[in-house]
Amino acid sequence: MEGKNDPQIINIAGNNIIFTHQGDEVTISVVDPRYRITIPKDIREGSDINIGDRITFLKKGEEIILFKVPKDPLLAMKGSLRIEGDTLMV
Repeated sequence: MEGKNDPQIINIAGNNIIFTHQGDEVTISVVDPRYRITIPKDIREGSDINIGDRITFLKKGEEIILFKVPKDPLLAMKGSLRIEGDTLMV
Protein backbone atom coordinates (compact mmCIF):
# COMPACT_ATOMS: atom_id res chain seq x y z
CA MET A 1 0.00 0.00 0.00
CA GLU A 2 1.32 3.44 -0.96
CA GLY A 3 1.87 5.97 1.80
CA LYS A 4 1.07 9.66 1.69
CA ASN A 5 4.73 10.62 1.12
CA ASP A 6 5.60 7.87 -1.40
CA PRO A 7 6.66 9.11 -4.86
CA GLN A 8 3.77 9.43 -7.33
CA ILE A 9 4.56 9.53 -11.08
CA ILE A 10 2.75 12.43 -12.77
CA ASN A 11 4.07 12.28 -16.33
CA ILE A 12 6.65 10.63 -18.58
CA ALA A 13 7.49 12.91 -21.53
CA GLY A 14 10.39 12.12 -23.84
CA ASN A 15 13.49 11.78 -21.67
CA ASN A 16 11.88 13.46 -18.64
CA ILE A 17 10.08 11.74 -15.78
CA ILE A 18 8.02 14.00 -13.52
CA PHE A 19 6.86 12.82 -10.09
CA THR A 20 5.99 14.16 -6.66
CA HIS A 21 7.85 13.29 -3.49
CA GLN A 22 6.87 14.63 -0.07
CA GLY A 23 4.75 17.31 -1.74
CA ASP A 24 7.51 18.59 -4.06
CA GLU A 25 7.47 18.14 -7.83
CA VAL A 26 10.65 16.42 -9.04
CA THR A 27 11.79 16.03 -12.65
CA ILE A 28 14.42 13.57 -13.82
CA SER A 29 16.14 14.52 -17.08
CA VAL A 30 18.45 12.16 -19.00
CA VAL A 31 21.96 13.22 -20.05
CA ASP A 32 22.30 12.69 -23.81
CA PRO A 33 25.42 11.34 -25.60
CA ARG A 34 26.81 14.89 -25.85
CA TYR A 35 26.33 15.41 -22.06
CA ARG A 36 23.39 17.80 -22.55
CA ILE A 37 20.25 17.90 -20.44
CA THR A 38 16.83 19.37 -21.18
CA ILE A 39 15.38 21.84 -18.72
CA PRO A 40 11.68 20.90 -18.48
CA LYS A 41 9.22 23.44 -19.92
CA ASP A 42 7.43 24.15 -16.61
CA ILE A 43 10.76 24.89 -14.92
CA ARG A 44 11.98 27.07 -17.84
CA GLU A 45 8.76 29.08 -17.86
CA GLY A 46 8.46 29.28 -14.07
CA SER A 47 12.06 30.48 -13.78
CA ASP A 48 12.02 32.75 -16.85
CA ILE A 49 14.88 30.78 -18.49
CA ASN A 50 15.33 31.66 -22.16
CA ILE A 51 17.64 30.75 -25.06
CA GLY A 52 21.04 32.34 -24.47
CA ASP A 53 20.65 32.65 -20.68
CA ARG A 54 23.58 31.50 -18.56
CA ILE A 55 23.23 28.81 -15.93
CA THR A 56 25.67 28.27 -13.04
CA PHE A 57 26.40 24.74 -11.81
CA LEU A 58 27.32 24.56 -8.11
CA LYS A 59 28.71 21.24 -6.83
CA LYS A 60 28.13 20.61 -3.11
CA GLY A 61 29.36 17.14 -2.21
CA GLU A 62 27.28 14.75 -4.32
CA GLU A 63 24.67 17.43 -5.18
CA ILE A 64 24.70 19.66 -8.26
CA ILE A 65 22.63 22.83 -7.93
CA LEU A 66 21.72 25.01 -10.92
CA PHE A 67 21.23 28.79 -10.74
CA LYS A 68 20.18 31.22 -13.44
CA VAL A 69 22.79 33.97 -13.83
CA PRO A 70 21.18 37.45 -13.90
CA LYS A 71 21.42 39.26 -17.26
CA ASP A 72 23.53 41.95 -15.56
CA PRO A 73 25.22 40.27 -12.57
CA LEU A 74 26.84 43.48 -11.33
CA LEU A 75 23.52 45.33 -11.32
CA ALA A 76 21.90 42.39 -9.49
CA MET A 77 24.55 42.71 -6.76
CA LYS A 78 23.92 46.45 -6.30
CA GLY A 79 23.58 47.21 -2.61
CA SER A 80 24.94 43.85 -1.43
CA LEU A 81 28.56 45.01 -1.14
CA ARG A 82 30.09 47.78 0.93
CA ILE A 83 33.58 49.18 1.39
CA GLU A 84 35.08 49.58 4.84
CA GLY A 85 38.45 51.27 4.59
CA ASP A 86 40.39 49.32 1.98
CA THR A 87 38.22 46.17 2.34
CA LEU A 88 35.31 45.08 0.18
CA MET A 89 32.63 43.55 2.45
CA VAL A 90 29.92 41.12 1.36
